[in-house]
Amino acid sequence: MRRSTLATAGLLIFAATLGSAAIAKGRVATPVAAPAASVTTVDNFRLVTAAGRSEDLYRYSDAKAVVIVMHAVGSPQVRAMAPKLRALQEAYEPKGVKVLMLNSTAKDSREAVLAETKALGLGAVPVMMDDNLLVGDQLGATRVSEVFVIDPKSWKTVYHGALADGAKGDVAARALDALIAGQPVTTASVPASGAAISFPDRLSAAKARFATISYAKEIVPILEEKCVACHQQGGIAPFAFDSYEKVKGFSPMIRETIRTDRMPPWDVDPKVGHFKNDKSLTPAEIKTLVRWIEAGRAARRRTRPSG
Repeated sequence: MRRSTLATAGLLIFAATLGSAAIAKGRVATPVAAPAASVTTVDNFRLVTAAGRSEDLYRYSDAKAVVIVMHAVGSPQVRAMAPKLRALQEAYEPKGVKVLMLNSTAKDSREAVLAETKALGLGAVPVMMDDNLLVGDQLGATRVSEVFVIDPKSWKTVYHGALADGAKGDVAARALDALIAGQPVTTASVPASGAAISFPDRLSAAKARFATISYAKEIVPILEEKCVACHQQGGIAPFAFDSYEKVKGFSPMIRETIRTDRMPPWDVDPKVGHFKNDKSLTPAEIKTLVRWIEAGRAARRRTRPSG
């Protein structure tokens, strides 16, 4: 498959671009909106934990609830909440609740995370390493120690905020009790007090950049190098990336398989070493593809006719 085939097909329909460089008459695609403090529906993802194990969110579809706590090494709030978090895990995991932590710092090493959680008595709580910052961003996280209680029946966030509050008590535990009992969660949010988490992709300049990613110049080279060997006519993949329209049509699936690390099919842990013929996506390639798709989907929602 030659690069010119994919690029030419994309250029022919730039006016309907999915986050391409420019649209008709020089207008620029509308930037994707910044996440709210809490995203209603949590998309699936797969991340490696500090211990080197794989965690796939939708694997817990049969759980009563999933709890995700934002983590950072050295956080005073995480240290302070450790006894209550350990008690919550011990009390609720036997009831079918899965408790996880998420590290979206992009700087804490796995070794440092493991050492601290062990020292805090949280060694039984997996810490997922969000190295690309995509999961914490989509989740809507804003602070270390922030807790998200998710309903696996709908994958909606029913509570986010502090694990416990001086005035309102154990708010996260009450949310879990209500969810397990099939009752509405009466308190949906209580502010968390941890340090703010930086997600550079939420900045205005970054959002504007996502909306101007070029299909021909940036997306096609990634597909050529990492995908088209299989995704071509007669290839082993079930469909071919042989036109812009084909790539655009499969874009939701592309985003989902990238976020769950199913594609490209390369399961080697990059922390282990360097490998020949590595077809995995680099962090920059992952973010380029995912943000290009998200920017285009946001633009389509805004331009959809009413009624």
